[in-house]
Amino acid sequence: MTSEVTAATERLYFFDTYKFDACAVVQNVVAMTTKGPSQEEDGNEESVKWIITLDKSIFHPQGGGQPSDVGIIKSASDQQVEFKVEHVLIDKEQSGIIQHTGVFASPNRLLMYVTRRNYPSCSTFAPGDNVTLHVDPERRRLHARLHSAGHLLDAAMTLIGRTDLKPSKGYHFPDGNAYVEYIGNIAPEEREDTVIKLNSACTSLVNDDSQVGVVIEQENDSCLPMRTVTIANSSCPCGGTHVKNTSELKGICVTRIKKNKKAVKVYYTLEHEPILTK
Repeated sequence: MTSEVTAATERLYFFDTYKFDACAVVQNVVAMTTKGPSQEEDGNEESVKWIITLDKSIFHPQGGGQPSDVGIIKSASDQQVEFKVEHVLIDKEQSGIIQHTGVFASPNRLLMYVTRRNYPSCSTFAPGDNVTLHVDPERRRLHARLHSAGHLLDAAMTLIGRTDLKPSKGYHFPDGNAYVEYIGNIAPEEREDTVIKLNSACTSLVNDDSQVGVVIEQENDSCLPMRTVTIANSSCPCGGTHVKNTSELKGICVTRIKKNKKAVKVYYTLEHEPILTK
């Protein structure tokens, strides 16, 4: 049921944010269990989830302040065999391998509960199977807009002359609390005016209607490519998904600035941004 995976997963989303469908080959299939509601008198039942690894993927894993994609993986030979991708991560122990975690959608094809340590002898997918990948397009677009808006905020900060503030991390989740954290301080009496200036700068940058630049380079001593994203003349290494043009960020609004130890958090929202809780 399993095989060793050593090669990094090819990241198709690096090249095209709007590629929502693709083909891939299954590399590995692993069952994992969590405590589930018992359906037997002995109470030794556990809920089964699966980790699928592929040779290539369009699913963005959680990281860099961006949540993971969700979607569906289907067998290329039998479209009724469907795997629901609930979460995506990069394996920290195996550099560059993307893990797709979820459940198979057809309960008649797979036991939903198994006795502890008594995994099914086979799974719906097997190494070598050809599969089709389908990312949830609405969520992908939303994640890309939120992430790109954070980068636009970096450019706006430079535009208003606050080059003393250095971006340290971002939180680009669609829960109404997106922010970029900057090392440094904005005095309490300056924060309201800074919010106004940032919103003016963001509007100007969005109206510039400029293309988002992406450069991908392969380093000799690394199995992973280096990727640099440029938005409104602000460049930094980034592995996230992004919009193609700053015009897609219309409605960005800085809402507040909050001090956090040695840094400040600048919170922002996007027009028509749905609030997702999962």
